[in-house]
Amino acid sequence: VAMLKTIQDMKFFLRTAYGDSENFATSSLEVKSQGLCQGNGAAPAGWTVISITLLNAHKERGHSASFLCPISRRDGKIAAIIYVDDTDLLHINLETLECMEDAHDALQSAISSWGNLLLASGGSLKPAKCFAYLIDFEWLPDGTWKYADHTQSPEYEVRIPLANGRSAPIDRLGVNDAKKTLGYMTCPTGSASASLVRMQEQAQAWVDQAKSGGLHRRYVWFMMDKQFWPRVSYGICNNMATVAELESCLRKQYYELLPIGGVVRSAPAGLRQLAPGFYGIGCPHPTIECFIAQLNKLLMHLGCSSILGLQLQSSLEYLIIELGLSNQPFEVDFEKFGVLVTHCWLKTLWEKCQRYGVVVKMRKGDICPPR
Repeated sequence: VAMLKTIQDMKFFLRTAYGDSENFATSSLEVKSQGLCQGNGAAPAGWTVISITLLNAHKERGHSASFLCPISRRDGKIAAIIYVDDTDLLHINLETLECMEDAHDALQSAISSWGNLLLASGGSLKPAKCFAYLIDFEWLPDGTWKYADHTQSPEYEVRIPLANGRSAPIDRLGVNDAKKTLGYMTCPTGSASASLVRMQEQAQAWVDQAKSGGLHRRYVWFMMDKQFWPRVSYGICNNMATVAELESCLRKQYYELLPIGGVVRSAPAGLRQLAPGFYGIGCPHPTIECFIAQLNKLLMHLGCSSILGLQLQSSLEYLIIELGLSNQPFEVDFEKFGVLVTHCWLKTLWEKCQRYGVVVKMRKGDICPPR
């Protein structure tokens, strides 16, 4: 009562150089609903309680994504990925064969369910901030496949419920159209084009500031380590670019940065991304930094009972079946057999293992060949 009633009955005045306003704004609704206010120490716990209640109600209605590992038969369900006001609703059912109509109907039902639950809690979905991906495949005469494009198909329209009782359509994006989610550019196909462009933009903005900042060269390298790279490398563990793409993505920015840090541009390009301990210039190497981050995630989550552990396990088992050669896929020659495997996060990790001579072994008995 002390907290919520105070927030509900707040009166907002306007203060200017001429004094405070006599009139004020306040809530006139009979049934009051509001946020917990920024800076409120109870807000995280309140958000958690409300989110758990919404998720449980959403799950009871049967909405979730079902993951199934094809070899170990380990399975699990996930209803949504939520971080404060950023929510991803998922629908995939690996336990049955779904046509596009079935998947669309299930996704629309899940969105309507979540939107109505938010309305019941006093929140609402905003059409401008919502978008959907519909993933479907077309099979080609030679036995290969490609992603189907349903972005312009009126029968696959996706709508969200509004507070006024109506509904509104939301954008349907192509599977290669990346959107920023929690500060990182992602799309269903795993294309790294947008994430590389964002890294380049962040790096170029920092370099432009450094050019006009008049910093001593010693502080340039200090700030590069403490400010430049944390900003540019944000979310790099998710990056699914090839080794060649990562190696070349920051060449232009490093070339412009060298004179500010007191290094002649004519120095061999190979020295730019070599660590100072090996007498290099010390610019962070995107490929190696991404590789380290990916290995940390693999060690941290593979084999765990968490949802992320389940997704990694499922992806690994599908990679093993698609490769069809070994239950130790990271020890197989990538240059020769990488073409057999669909582009995925584990495939990019496999490429880096081969490039840098790192051996990754699965524990014996964890994954036995199906036959």
